[in-house]
Amino acid sequence: MLACAIVVALAGPRAARACSCLPPAPPGDAASRATAVFEGRTFGARREQNELRFAFEVTRVWKGEVPPSIEIVTALQSAACGRAYEFGVPYVVYATARADGTLADNLCSRSRMVVDAVEDLDTLGAGRPPLQEGASAPGPEGPDVEPPRIEPTGGPSSGPSGADDGPTPASPGRRGCIVGALRADAPSGLAFLVLALVLRRRSAFAQRKGL
Repeated sequence: MLACAIVVALAGPRAARACSCLPPAPPGDAASRATAVFEGRTFGARREQNELRFAFEVTRVWKGEVPPSIEIVTALQSAACGRAYEFGVPYVVYATARADGTLADNLCSRSRMVVDAVEDLDTLGAGRPPLQEGASAPGPEGPDVEPPRIEPTGGPSSGPSGADDGPTPASPGRRGCIVGALRADAPSGLAFLVLALVLRRRSAFAQRKGL
C-alpha cells in the first residue's frame, strides 16, 4: 500500500509538468530571430491531430511576406508550450517557420496582446500592409517597351542572306544614259549585245565604202 502511494506521488508531478520557458528576448532580438512578425486579430481555430491552427486577420506586418489572412500553428496542450489566443483580440505575433513551411508559435515566444505590447510597438515602428493576393516583387520602373525590330539590310528585294537580287543602278555616263549592270547569270543578253555592235560596225563600214 505504501509502495503504491509512492508510485502515485512520483507519477503525479511528471504528468502535470508544465511548459518551462526563459524570459522572452527584447523586441528587436525577438524580431531578428522570428520568421514573421505581424499584428493580427484571431477569428477562428481548428484542431488537427495534436495541434491547434488559429486563423488571423492581419492588419500590419513588420517582417516576412504575410498575406491578409494566415494560420498559426501551436501545440494543443499548454504543457507542450501550446498558446491559446482569445478570439477577436489583436496580437503582436512573433512566428517561426517549421520544416513544412507553416508558421508556428508557442508560449516561449514574445507574442502578446497589443494592449501589452507598448515596448514592441515603439521598437518595431509603423509596419507595412500585408502582402495582397497575386502581388509580386516590383520590377524596374517604367513601362514595358517592345524591343526594336532588326530589318534586313538588303532592301525589299533582299534574299535570306541580305544580298540584293536585282540590278544595281550605275552612275550616269558621259552621254546622259544610265547603263545597268549586267547580271552574271544572263550570257544570252551579253551575246546579243556584242552581235548588235558587230553588225552596226559592218553597216557603217559598208556605207563608207559605197557598197
